Amino acid sequence: MEESKFIKAYCRRTGKHYGLEARKYGSVWKVVNMDELSEEDAALVATELRETNLVTNENLLPCSVCDSRVVSGCSCIKNRMACSADMPYNFDCIYCSEMTVDYSLPVFEDIADRDVETVTIQGKEIKVVTFSNVEWKKFDKIARHIPGRPKYPEPEEHVIATREDIEFHGYNISPMSEGVYYTIGRRDDFEIECTIDTSKIKPHPGGFLYITIGPLSAEIKKAGGTFSFNGSAVAKVRSAKFKMTLSVKDGGKYEVFINDSKKVSETFPTQEVLSISFGFSHPAHNCDKLSHAYIRGIKMNHGVAR
Repeated sequence: MEESKFIKAYCRRTGKHYGLEARKYGSVWKVVNMDELSEEDAALVATELRETNLVTNENLLPCSVCDSRVVSGCSCIKNRMACSADMPYNFDCIYCSEMTVDYSLPVFEDIADRDVETVTIQGKEIKVVTFSNVEWKKFDKIARHIPGRPKYPEPEEHVIATREDIEFHGYNISPMSEGVYYTIGRRDDFEIECTIDTSKIKPHPGGFLYITIGPLSAEIKKAGGTFSFNGSAVAKVRSAKFKMTLSVKDGGKYEVFINDSKKVSETFPTQEVLSISFGFSHPAHNCDKLSHAYIRGIKMNHGVAR
């Protein structure tokens, strides 16, 4: 049976959303179906496949003008039609260069405000997860912190996790290695999108933001850092501020996008539960300098395997 994935597409000219079903034939992904999505449905679904070279399968008609099968590959329909949000469904839209893949994550704000723990999307049970959920837990790897001194007031909290942000505020004297973590099942799908900011790390005490999920890890310092997979470096980031999308799907397919460009694509079959952690570490020091790091605008989805 062919592997099937869902793609959320978006027309830049009309603002309309479409759902595409893609199947893998050998090494090639082909679109086998397309349907229009309401704005309500589009807000609750996510693209499952990041593929830049999509074509339609033979069960679908090619472009009615140029016979192309390349998704988003021609300008025929936009040159022949007065496109608008009110125009009727036209299958040729799949070939239009104004069609683009929408990688935005599901919008759960209205759901999270209600007493709802899961919703069903695309036949999969999806957990409504935010950093305000009790499932996210704090950790501290330093057994005993060195007490602060009166001339060096300590922050009241060193890790602040809210619904969409995590803030890390260092110690004046004690070393630091603490953060938050979340656990998923070995066959679950998980994706997180956020903005990383390590520009406020001081030269002294220094330190780094660290991210771990299964065999994938990252250490991000003020000037950027490195993503590693099973202990080997696989990607570098040369900026203190960047957008990151990290996912693990299909029982062990790991991907990392930095500023919407794919940097990591690795596979490692998962045999046990996975812990996703975000932490900050710096050595002991003795001064009034504090290092800070931030994770902003967090959006997540968690597909629970049944």
